[in-house]
Amino acid sequence: MIATLDQLKGLCQERKITVKPTLDKLVNSCPNESKVQLVSKLGIYFSSVERTVKNTGTITSMLLRGEGSSRTKKNINEFLRIEDRDVQAIACYPFITSISSICNGKGFPKAGDVDTLLKLPSLQKDGQLDRQLLSSISSICHTKGFPKAGDVDTLLKLPSLQKDGQLDRQLLSSISSICNGKGFPKAGDVDTLLKLPSLQKDGQLDRQLLSSISSICNGKGFPKVGDVDTLLKLPCLQKDGQLDRQLLSSISSICHGKGLPKARDVDTLLKLPGLQKDGQLDRQLLSSISSI
Repeated sequence: MIATLDQLKGLCQERKITVKPTLDKLVNSCPNESKVQLVSKLGIYFSSVERTVKNTGTITSMLLRGEGSSRTKKNINEFLRIEDRDVQAIACYPFITSISSICNGKGFPKAGDVDTLLKLPSLQKDGQLDRQLLSSISSICHTKGFPKAGDVDTLLKLPSLQKDGQLDRQLLSSISSICNGKGFPKAGDVDTLLKLPSLQKDGQLDRQLLSSISSICNGKGFPKVGDVDTLLKLPCLQKDGQLDRQLLSSISSICHGKGLPKARDVDTLLKLPGLQKDGQLDRQLLSSISSI
């Protein structure tokens, strides 16, 4: 039995699980009289997780909501009441990273909630759980807790997300990026974005442009139509009368998760003396900066 924090860290080291500072914060948030019980349950968890779990964050992110906070203490108390076999069963799931994302700050999940989600018919493919779909749902539900079955079904059956009678996974990935941690989108918001005239090319949705917009808007929710149009029509992003996709790609990388930039900020960046070469923007240099 694991009884001390040092023993717990030793177990993680043996299993090549990186110990993050949040593990100490979690244990320090527990009353002294319950620490041995907490460490023991954490030992059961880390003994059971698959090798794909690389660090202690999968469980600390669920239980820790500020060191010593009332929410953290509540999460710990509820975790201590869970049967050891249930802790072990949930830890064994190969999808624990997705479950951890959904339950971030919400506490350790109940076995019944996990089973209900993983057995949803709309998340199955060829009789198996579709991990790609689960990943998209966990992104949307990050910190939001387990979704309702009806909400999952509604999203995955949206007409605007279908292609040739099948769910278009590429589109779902873009939508899940925009809605990361925001919960399920409204059908009207999805339709509006995917039908924006400025995102069309030859009568079809321009997926490359959508990918850039979804990167910029990662976790920010759906952008305003006018803001998308303004960005794509910025004079500094045009070349030979057309949108310069290479420049847009660099801007989207820089602005990942930051929301649509202001026109003057884009102009200022592209005119920086340090990014010029022979009187022209050095695209290779910009690309290197954008990856940083």
